Amino acid sequence: MFLSTKRSPFYDLLSRQAELVHAAAEHLLEAIRRFDHDIERREYTQRVREDEHAGDEIERQIIDELNRTFVTPLDREDIYAIASGMEFVLDVIEGVTDRLELYAIDRLIPEIEGQAAGLVRETAALARMIGDLRNLRKTELLKAIQELKVVESEIDRQYRAGVAALFTGGQFPAIEVFKLKEICEALEEASDHCEDVADLVERIVIKHA
Repeated sequence: MFLSTKRSPFYDLLSRQAELVHAAAEHLLEAIRRFDHDIERREYTQRVREDEHAGDEIERQIIDELNRTFVTPLDREDIYAIASGMEFVLDVIEGVTDRLELYAIDRLIPEIEGQAAGLVRETAALARMIGDLRNLRKTELLKAIQELKVVESEIDRQYRAGVAALFTGGQFPAIEVFKLKEICEALEEASDHCEDVADLVERIVIKHA
């Protein structure tokens, strides 16, 4: 069953959740850009935490709606998978901000900002994609999915370049290499899970379009 009603609350809830994912990515990027300014950085890391907590609440509302709604506009397992996938992205983004605060890193590598900037673009495509689910705009959906996947590949290249930079040239002590590599890996993980949500939406389009 697909799009049984465009007024279903699930579309609004999923769209709000996707917008929070994008907002969290934007706030993370700003925290990274202000890494050397403690007060400003902490302001943005706190915003990420607020985004994640708001996302938790939306996921809870989606689960409540699934438990009490007999007819859903998408398959129940698809709605739940989209919601849980986006919440996982929020969790990972929050984990990056935690590392920025807790790891006492002296400086970041440029590739970390590059990954975060890519994540902003990727989550913007994610938000458009989720917003287009309501009306099954196949062309727009597939365009957003393709854009998201292109950006994911760019983030992957940034990740590999960042790891290569950490292990060549002896720029950082070993403990710093470990900390910075963890941040690169977390950003790559957030990007990968955005692509997982896109793959799920692509399967929904194939199944119901």
